[in-house]
Amino acid sequence: MSSPAPLPAAEAPLVPASGTTLGGRDDLIMARGGVIEAPSPITAADHIPVAMLDRSPELASLLVDRKLRPLLRSPRVQAREKLAETFLACIESDYSATEVAARMHVHAQTVRYRLRQLEALFGDDLHDPAQRLEFHLALRAWIAPHVDDDRERS
Repeated sequence: MSSPAPLPAAEAPLVPASGTTLGGRDDLIMARGGVIEAPSPITAADHIPVAMLDRSPELASLLVDRKLRPLLRSPRVQAREKLAETFLACIESDYSATEVAARMHVHAQTVRYRLRQLEALFGDDLHDPAQRLEFHLALRAWIAPHVDDDRERS
């Protein structure tokens, strides 16, 4: 019999910056849901942007719709999810195809192919540093719930 995977631990800031608490229970919920990917313990201060999106689903939905619209209109669901995951990995790896390939366990040429597909969808916006943060947040907000939905269907 295999032992269950260890549950993540969360650590809230000692002095909340705004009078509202961030962390603890909320971070555990986000970690278990795949929204936050981090080793245990989870420190709330390291995940403020993701926590902000999680606390405002309406704004997160608006951001996702606004930034990812070309991708979300793709009729091929599986390709859409792989492109989204590749886009996120590219942003987090400074668009290094080699690093993204190692991270995603695919060939670097696969990453380059997907990048060409993303460039066809997003044009120059894909590499615009001024839009990188919004793309990053939108991808984070969209990917975790959709990956979980697919796992449940399998």
